[in-house]
Amino acid sequence: DSEGVLVPHQPMLLLTASMDHTLMLWSPDTATGIWTNQVRVGQLSGWQSVGYYGGGFGPDGASIMAHGYDGAVQLWRWRDETETWNPSISPTGHVDAVEDVSWD
Repeated sequence: DSEGVLVPHQPMLLLTASMDHTLMLWSPDTATGIWTNQVRVGQLSGWQSVGYYGGGFGPDGASIMAHGYDGAVQLWRWRDETETWNPSISPTGHVDAVEDVSWD
């Protein structure tokens, strides 16, 4: 605010990444203070590689990016209209050395 007091603009959330291909958002219960899972995002089925190595929030708190052990990067964005985290297009590339290029 104008008097130099830090005013939080985002709820307190904890993001965890797991080998089960999911990320979970946790928040403390206001009555007990116990952290409970609020939402789960990620590859819920059909994924054959190892899970997520880590993740983080975007600067505005409205996006989550995760990186997997296989080199993949995935992105979710918060939508106020639906109050859900939705997968978004994320940067991608090779996960191993490129050994040949053909220019036609």
